[in-house]
Amino acid sequence: MRAHHLAAVFVMLAALPACLTSSDIEASMSTGAGAEDGVGAREGTGAGDEGGGGSDSTGSASMDCGDGICAPSEDCASCADDCECVDPVCGDGSCDMPEDCSTCDADCGPCSVCGDGTCGMDEDCEVCFQDCGVCACMPDVFEPNGSSPTATPVSLGVDYCDLSVCAGDFDWLEFDVNGTTTATITFFQAQGDLDLEIYSATTIDYVTGSYSADDDESVTLTGLPAGPYWARIYGKSGAENPDYCFRAD
Repeated sequence: MRAHHLAAVFVMLAALPACLTSSDIEASMSTGAGAEDGVGAREGTGAGDEGGGGSDSTGSASMDCGDGICAPSEDCASCADDCECVDPVCGDGSCDMPEDCSTCDADCGPCSVCGDGTCGMDEDCEVCFQDCGVCACMPDVFEPNGSSPTATPVSLGVDYCDLSVCAGDFDWLEFDVNGTTTATITFFQAQGDLDLEIYSATTIDYVTGSYSADDDESVTLTGLPAGPYWARIYGKSGAENPDYCFRAD
């Protein structure tokens, strides 16, 4: 049995390269362990790299107001700490708040002037019919009050505005008289000429009227019996007027 073992050992030794010594074998084994250690180290480095990547992600946090950087999403109105507000300069070619036509026409252009023949951006038929034309006539909130039985009661000392007389329309308003009382309608004659008449609601008699050919109509009632009276407002010769006011004092 011992002879067989010895023979096997000699066969294994014979298979080794002729130049390989025991010291060479030890060096080879040492090198292999170092290689494995190197792989481990490299793997450790990889883990470190992954950790570094995490660090980068935390470094990309979004900027906030107060960090000293005026980000594209910030301006002086939303974050004065980071973005400096600069007062607009009249004449720089840009109409910036709080500039407007009255403070800087060089940048914002001239203000609209009612009556200059041009309907400006800030004008319309309600604020400047002279330039923009008369507004279309629409029934007012007191309609229907086109006859004495449907006259709308109004109070003394109150301005009733945004009233209208459209084609074929008559407005009847009822108010009380107890002493001297003045009834007035105010309007622009250029939008449509209106006339004013007063009737007694008790006797249904005509009392007085105002029929001028210019702006406004007014009548003063004196010496009349106390009681309800009617104001009848209508367009002269069928005229329309989209905007008038009535007041009785």
